[in-house]
Amino acid sequence: MSPKDDPQLARLPWEAPAPQGLLRLLRERLPSQLQKPHAVGVFPGGLVLRFRDPRGSLHALDLREDTPTTDAWLRLQGLAFAVRQDETAQGPSPADHEACEALARSASQLLPWVLRPSRRPDPRLPAALVTEEDLVRAHLSGERALHALLPPSGGFELTLYLANACRQACEFCEVPALRERPSHRLRAIGVRVLQGAGLDAVSTGALERLLARCEALGHVSLLITGSDWALHPRRDALLQALSRCPLPVRFLGPSTTLDAAALDALGGIPALRAVGLTLVSPTPSLHDRVTRAPGSGESALCALEALRARGLPAQVQAVLTARGVDALPGLLPWLAARGLPTTLLAFLPDGLAGGARARPLHPSYTHLQSVLHTHLLDAARVLEELSGVPPCVVPEALRDRVVSQPWAPPREPLVFPPGCSRCSLRGECTGVPASALHRAGGLSVVP
Repeated sequence: MSPKDDPQLARLPWEAPAPQGLLRLLRERLPSQLQKPHAVGVFPGGLVLRFRDPRGSLHALDLREDTPTTDAWLRLQGLAFAVRQDETAQGPSPADHEACEALARSASQLLPWVLRPSRRPDPRLPAALVTEEDLVRAHLSGERALHALLPPSGGFELTLYLANACRQACEFCEVPALRERPSHRLRAIGVRVLQGAGLDAVSTGALERLLARCEALGHVSLLITGSDWALHPRRDALLQALSRCPLPVRFLGPSTTLDAAALDALGGIPALRAVGLTLVSPTPSLHDRVTRAPGSGESALCALEALRARGLPAQVQAVLTARGVDALPGLLPWLAARGLPTTLLAFLPDGLAGGARARPLHPSYTHLQSVLHTHLLDAARVLEELSGVPPCVVPEALRDRVVSQPWAPPREPLVFPPGCSRCSLRGECTGVPASALHRAGGLSVVP
């Protein structure tokens, strides 16, 4: 039986039938208490197993790349696992959950199949990143150039990187270190001139065409980011365009200037998933010390409270520099008390601004481990991800929320300290930045 023959699953963006090797692997690895799947489909970013269950309580098991979702009940090694039931079922039983969790715990055996067969040869698909400059250039060049920016079919999250400058100079960001380079200064001047002349993604109509193309492809979500998307000179028009768009939308960045007009517009986006803000500490002076922008801490706190007051989905990112780790004992309880979904990001410096500059910014991994073990479990209900954090420093109960960050240019190379060669978590870890080796001697090798 083909997945497309199953009316419950036909709406999914199937890319290809599952390879026979995957079917053999599933027969070997599936927990004995689950019947074997009668249909398996691979689609961009994951797969679906369709079961014949005589009790009818388990309809399908979704395994997909871990993106912020509301229906994922278990996350492990960069995958999200969700159970979907038949309409007539009462819901999955405890035995179903135990069986699925057993499958998830052996996900390392499935990862090569889950992630790789669904990738097309097109190298753009994993990244799906479009900068504002590239979008405007493609828009002015014609329909073919615009289509070439995107994968040929849906099933991905598109990141739109806006080009405007940021008012902060965060210690963990590479941009402040590059501002004195002639090439960077020229690019910044060019961006200001083009945006002043109305040659930005919104004014030219390029954004509207991009959204229409994504809607036509289907199963596309949108991530708006940049140095600070909220400072874009056409911010209000950008938000108005998104209010007419049915695509799921997330915002990532400092999001420093969320005034009443911006909040009203955000509330009008029909499929708004998250508005991400960076927060170091609920103490404004500690936040300002990291962002090197007086008043930024107070602005971030006001923006978070305004989002919560309007019922908009706020999300917090905290970067684990040395100062960031020192601030966690105060930050985590504050976030947990307010129920704010949180992602902790490892400090992974850009290769152009890493090395000697980045070395003093890295935390001691022994200290990081101590802080996480002491404070993280109490904030577990709001913790969504630990991105790029070595799993050995994370409490065992929360290691399923570690999301690896494989190396990609221009990021500084990721390496392993000598003791990591005998660690049982080596296959789940992507290492630490080269500039952090002097701080990594305390990594706890798991036997």
